[in-house]
Amino acid sequence: MTPMPSFDMADSRGEPERSPAMMPQPFTIKRVGQRPLRFEGSELCMAMSFVPTCPSWYEINIYRTTAQSFVAAVRLFFVAEGERDRVRAWECESFDEVLDTLEAYDAGRDVRVDAFPDDPGMTPGDLAAEGFMLRAKVEGARAHYRSLLGEILHELEQAAE
Repeated sequence: MTPMPSFDMADSRGEPERSPAMMPQPFTIKRVGQRPLRFEGSELCMAMSFVPTCPSWYEINIYRTTAQSFVAAVRLFFVAEGERDRVRAWECESFDEVLDTLEAYDAGRDVRVDAFPDDPGMTPGDLAAEGFMLRAKVEGARAHYRSLLGEILHELEQAAE
C-alpha cells in the first residue's frame, strides 16, 4: 500500500510544505455504466493485490478532492487480453463514507457469468456442478477483494496512530 505522505513544516507560520505527490492535480476516472468522475485533488493511498499467478487483481485508491470531499475507486484488472478491465468510483462526503463504501463493495458482482450450456443432454447433476463452480468463483473474488481491503484498512489505522 502507498501510505499517506507526511507533511514537513515549511516555515514559522506553520504552513505545511506539500510534496509533489500531494499537489492537487486533475483526475478523470472512467466508470462502468456511468459518466467519468472528474475532480481535482490528491491521491491519499493505494493498494493492489497483484500476484503473477492470478488471472486478475484489484487496486483500491482513495483521493481527497480540492473541495475537501473524497473519492474511492476500485479497479479490477485482468491478465487475459480478451477481458476488459473494470473501474467503479464514488464521490464521498467524509472519510468514514469512503470506508463504508469500500466495505460494502461486493466483488462477487465482478465474476463473469458464462451462460450455462444449452446442451439438452446435461443432467441435473451437471447443472448443479456448474452452479457450484460459479459459487466458488464468486466466493474466491470476494475473498480476494476482502483480503486487499483488510490490508488497506489496517495500514490506514496504523498511519492514524
